[in-house]
Amino acid sequence: MATYYVKNTGSDAASGLTPALAWQTVDKVSTTTKAPGDVFLFQGGQTHRGLLYTLESGTATNPITFGSYGGGKAILTLATVLSSGWTSIGSNRWTHAVTPVPTQVFFNSVRGTLEVSQAAVNAPLEWFWASDTLTVYSTSDPATAYTNPGIEQDSGGSFGAVAAYGLNYLVCRDLHATKSRYGFWLGGPGTHNTLINCEGSYCYYDGASFLSGNTYGTILNGEWHHNVHNGASFLIDSHFGTVIGGSSHDNAPGSDVLFDGGQGYAFYQVTDCTVSGVDAYDNTYGLKAYDPLTARITFRDNKAHGNSLFGINVDTCGADCVIEYNEVYDNDTHQIAVEVSGTRTIVRYNRVHDGPAGEGLAGIEVITAADVAIYGNVLYLLENGIALYSSPLRTLIYNNTISAWTAAAIQASFDNASISGIVLKNNIADGATGSYLIDAGNYTIAAFVSNQNDWFGGGANKLRYNGATTGLAGWRLATGQDGASIDADPQFVSRATRNYALRIGSPCATSGVNLGSPYTSLLRPSSSWPLQVVLVDQAALGLTRAMGAYAPELVTGGGFPITEPPAGTGSGTAFFWRDYAEPDSPPMSRGRGLCPNCGQEMDRDEDGLFCWDCDE
Repeated sequence: MATYYVKNTGSDAASGLTPALAWQTVDKVSTTTKAPGDVFLFQGGQTHRGLLYTLESGTATNPITFGSYGGGKAILTLATVLSSGWTSIGSNRWTHAVTPVPTQVFFNSVRGTLEVSQAAVNAPLEWFWASDTLTVYSTSDPATAYTNPGIEQDSGGSFGAVAAYGLNYLVCRDLHATKSRYGFWLGGPGTHNTLINCEGSYCYYDGASFLSGNTYGTILNGEWHHNVHNGASFLIDSHFGTVIGGSSHDNAPGSDVLFDGGQGYAFYQVTDCTVSGVDAYDNTYGLKAYDPLTARITFRDNKAHGNSLFGINVDTCGADCVIEYNEVYDNDTHQIAVEVSGTRTIVRYNRVHDGPAGEGLAGIEVITAADVAIYGNVLYLLENGIALYSSPLRTLIYNNTISAWTAAAIQASFDNASISGIVLKNNIADGATGSYLIDAGNYTIAAFVSNQNDWFGGGANKLRYNGATTGLAGWRLATGQDGASIDADPQFVSRATRNYALRIGSPCATSGVNLGSPYTSLLRPSSSWPLQVVLVDQAALGLTRAMGAYAPELVTGGGFPITEPPAGTGSGTAFFWRDYAEPDSPPMSRGRGLCPNCGQEMDRDEDGLFCWDCDE
């Protein structure tokens, strides 16, 4: 086992064993026979050109490692600088012999735009290639007009700036791969390869990709940005992949790219992969799993926002995908979409909000999918809360809190002639604002079950079924459902601040039904997304009938006060949520008379009665 160093001013004739005796080229590293435990470090902050590859594997205890030294990430790229040899052909067009066809051209590190013909190259940053000739626009010789670093072309002739095929136990740490077909390309029947604190940018395909049977790949705290196809991906039999932490942003196809692209994180024909703790923004899709051979993908504890299509998308997948504990907002179409997918997709405990206006857009969309379970989600400021399209089957919708929508809390009015088996229980649809509570349009729903929900505002003709719009009483007659549902103000802590936990005395705390495991677990009111979501098992506390996404309040010691008391009470009102991290804390009980000084209700702890307003 040895450590080798590489820097631009080194020498391939040196030993490479110290920074002073560093090698010079990427090719020297690639062509060196490697042993398990060997480490190869490139000087950070420098650009190292050439293909980094290996033909050897590490072991579980002694991986082969590639990384950086001296501060900052080392930059690896396949792009070559065209520093001389330009020929003017007039009209500010310049040509250079280039072969093979480039996939990208950069002008001082700014990605250029591919034009349709040489004659169409008429403005800065435009280029065209044909017959082994690259044409660019420049008002003077590109060799002197662009010098930092110049005009670079990525020939696309290799798989990635860093590439390995069929190898095991390789580690890349603190490297930035850029301006290549792929950044990191780990293909073939390898296993247990890891990227730690790496970056992949401005690649024609993916910033990092595990594909073609490269299993148990891991990405830790990576940054993937400005790639054309995907930020990071697990593709084609690369099962058991894991992504933890980091971000993926600004990945989107340009106008000159003919294929679909722009996933922050993509999973295609793989199973048993997990993404957690990432921030996916300003892509086309934030996180996407697709293809019938894709199954058991889990998206957990992530943020997905500002993407031009969906925040999180499970599309035409196999069974048992899970979308949980995510914060999804401000994406340009649906926030979470489960489309034409296999059975048993679960969407739970997400906070989904601030979606755009537009017919049919939703916080959570289900289209032609079967056996989807949607529970424990908090949804607000959306066109529709939960939307069911194109006749999904057997959708369970439990214990969701939906508020501040425009069209419908539950939308089922589009292309649903064969919709069947929808079950709605323990949901809160806060109709203080918004249009329909439920909108089934002109359809009826076969095998429909709905009960123990709070349809607040249901007395104001906000429920539509089989073409008729009615209040809750008319809805009951039309559907035969919701006999035990209520129409009552859920008494949230604060609509204004989007705190949808329930106040003490909320009618929703005890008006639901015990749905059994796993549906008895609800959100702790102090939960914050995406990394501090805490669940409370109501059953363990003897409370199994709450509506909405939040666990009902228990008045105990060791808790924390609600931020906004009900109207008519002082700022110190004794509203405590149970501190579930301290289940043995001393009990407090509410309702022990009124304070003789201020008239507010008093509370009791182990020392006796006290008033939060007067005894501070």
